[in-house]
Amino acid sequence: MKPEPMLLRFRQDNEFGASADWLVIEDDKRKIVKLIRTRNSKTIAIIFNFGGEVLDGMPKEVLELGSQSVTGLWAVAFCSSDPKWLGPGAASGDDAGGQDSIRLSPQSFLVLQRDENN
Repeated sequence: MKPEPMLLRFRQDNEFGASADWLVIEDDKRKIVKLIRTRNSKTIAIIFNFGGEVLDGMPKEVLELGSQSVTGLWAVAFCSSDPKWLGPGAASGDDAGGQDSIRLSPQSFLVLQRDENN
């Protein structure tokens, strides 16, 4: 599927036009911003790596949210460093969705999702 229809479907499936609270966490030292939103038992996390180094080793089972951690299996919806988005490829050299931990290339973002009903 081409990126544009995929983004539109993702937006529709996750009701991005609807009202919801977003949690924003900034890490100035690592140059990372995390956006987290839960609506109708679906949690979306968007991680932006604005730094010049690889974000490495964050387990997909635990997403750290500042002083908290959210457990459960996270699925990678899309990663801007994926070649299909014209990126350089996932930092690990493989599709980010197949990894046990998350490695995010510099100047990239990653969208994770978790459905609490599954």
